[in-house]
Amino acid sequence: MKYKYEISINHKLTTYKGNSYPNCDLFLFCVGGYTWAYTGSTDEVSLELSGMAQRQTIIFSPAALERSEISNEAKGDKAQIKCNLDLEPINSFRLLSYNDSMKVIVIRLRNKELEILLFGKAEGVDYDLEKGQATLSVCSMAGVFSSSLPQRTFSAQCTHSLGDFYCGVLKDSYSLTLKLSECQIADNNIWLAHPLLGSKPNGYYNGGVCKAGANSAFIISHTGSKIQLLNPFYALRNADISSVKIEIGCDKSIQTCKNKFSNSLNYGGFPFVPNINPMLKGF
Repeated sequence: MKYKYEISINHKLTTYKGNSYPNCDLFLFCVGGYTWAYTGSTDEVSLELSGMAQRQTIIFSPAALERSEISNEAKGDKAQIKCNLDLEPINSFRLLSYNDSMKVIVIRLRNKELEILLFGKAEGVDYDLEKGQATLSVCSMAGVFSSSLPQRTFSAQCTHSLGDFYCGVLKDSYSLTLKLSECQIADNNIWLAHPLLGSKPNGYYNGGVCKAGANSAFIISHTGSKIQLLNPFYALRNADISSVKIEIGCDKSIQTCKNKFSNSLNYGGFPFVPNINPMLKGF
């Protein structure tokens, strides 16, 4: 089941008195202000959620989900979760930025008692199209916080994120919103076409993002009126979603910053830094 709010570690899940429950694992996937709830059992599991303005009932829907053993590593607990390719939101998840990250909570239900096994963040996902299976890698929040933070480097490429405070580009002014009813969508959900996409030169949306609700897919190419996506984007078939937002991308080069965005004054790289270190290779 999908809910229009995110469940946090501060919320409390409890079983209903008198109800019988299977012994199983419960999975919560939170991203973009939404929560998806699943169980590895063949039966639905209903739990009570407290800690919000009003008590809520969370229904965990049966799904073909299985997890690996949770490994205890120096930089945090880790696990892998396998599921079908079409399971939301994993079907369209790609770790694009910290803003698009997915929170994962794994709970063990045994004899009506609940135990949080893992509270973490998705690090990435592998899609096996032949097996119709996705494998999500999850690291505990302790591991996320103990990892090294990115450092500023002196490189030819820009180190800013498109649209952030330092970049200053207004992404929405370059974005395009399309009605899904007017789009042509591939049977395998790997590409999307619309006449308005043809109003821009080829490659204009390369490296951008196609967003549908809380889901997003990376755009690997833009030719004519069609964009090609990195992975099958099953959110395009979601009956609750009526439109998609096409966001522009940036290849971090000074040429793109200058010619595409007219933003070279805010460029965050050092375009004339040599590619070869003269101290190591000579002049």
